[in-house]
Amino acid sequence: MKFLIQNGGCIIGRSIEIEGIWVHTNIIPCHNRCGYCQIGKKKVEDIPFSRVAAIVDRFTEWKEERGLSDFKVWHWVGYTHDFDLSSLNQVKRLYARHGWELDLILLGGISDRREDELRSWLIERKAIGFTSVVASFMGYGSFHDRWSGRKGDFERLMSVQNAAAGLDMDLQQRIFLTESSIPYLDGLLEELDKLPGKVKVREIYPLFYSGRAVKLEKERITEDKLNGLPEHIKRLYRSDWKNWRSEKRWVETVMDEGDMPEKVSLKLILNESNISRYESMGCEEILAELEIRTRNAYSKIPSRRELCQRFGDVSNERVYMFRHDIERKWFNTHLQASSTNFERNLTHLD
Repeated sequence: MKFLIQNGGCIIGRSIEIEGIWVHTNIIPCHNRCGYCQIGKKKVEDIPFSRVAAIVDRFTEWKEERGLSDFKVWHWVGYTHDFDLSSLNQVKRLYARHGWELDLILLGGISDRREDELRSWLIERKAIGFTSVVASFMGYGSFHDRWSGRKGDFERLMSVQNAAAGLDMDLQQRIFLTESSIPYLDGLLEELDKLPGKVKVREIYPLFYSGRAVKLEKERITEDKLNGLPEHIKRLYRSDWKNWRSEKRWVETVMDEGDMPEKVSLKLILNESNISRYESMGCEEILAELEIRTRNAYSKIPSRRELCQRFGDVSNERVYMFRHDIERKWFNTHLQASSTNFERNLTHLD
C-alpha cells in the first residue's frame, strides 16, 4: 500500500511499501530466561493493557472510517499469556475484531501456581473460549531446564498440560531441533506420549535467528542432518519444513530473486515515557512521524542482494527457516564491518 509521504525527505537505501502498523510493547513478565529467546532483552513496561488496547482500537477505527481494508493493524504485548482475566478478554476482543480467533494459551514463562490455583486458572480461561494450551520444549528434564533458565520448568509444563487435558483442553507441543537436543528427542516424545488428552499439534523446528539465538550457530543443525533424521522425527517437522534452507541454498535463492520493495508495518513501540504523547496524537500524525523515521532507518540498510553478495557464506550448510533469518545474519556481519547509528528496531531486521 502506497501511503502518506513517498520518501520522507530521506535518501532511500532500500525501497519500502507500507502496509500497516504494529503496536508493540512488552507488558507481561516472563519468568523464564531461555538461552534461545527470540527477543533477548525482556524489559517489562508498566503500562495497563487497556491503554495499549485503546490505541489499537483507534487505528482500527481510523482504517475502517477510510475504507482501508488492506491496511493491517497488529499488536504485540509479550511472548507469554500470563495476563489477568480482564486483560485476556481484551486481547481476545482485539483478535476477534480483526477476524482472528485467539483460543490458545502460551505457557512459556508463566508464574508458579499451586495445583489448585493452576486448575482454577485454566478453568477461568476455558470459560472464555480458550480450548488449548501450548508448551515449548528443548529436550526434557534437567536438559530442558538449563535451556529455559528455570529449575523445574519441564515438570511445570508437563503438569500444566496434564491439568489442561483433565479439563478436556487440547494440547499443543513445540519442540526445538538443535545439535545438542537431538539425543533427547526420543526421550522427550516418550514423556509427551504419557500425557492424557488430545494432542492437537506436535511439531519440531529449528531455532529462529534472532534474540539470544544469534549466538547459537554451533547449535544450528545442518541440512544433511535435517534430512537424515529418522522418519518418525521428520514426520513431526513443521508443515513449512520444505522451505527451510541452508545458507548455501539461501544464497542461491536470494541471488535469483529481484529486489522488490520491502513490505513493512510501521512499528509503534510504546514505553512508559512515550505512551502519553502518542495517546495525545492523531492517527495520521503518528503514522506520518513513524513513516519518516522508518524510511530513514531503511535508508541505512543495503539491498538484500547486496548483503548476500558481500556476506553470504556458500560453505555454510546450517539451516535457517526464513529469508529474514538469513538476512539478519548477513546484516549483523555488515554492521560489524560498518557500524551505523540508526533505529534498527523499526525494521524487520531488529
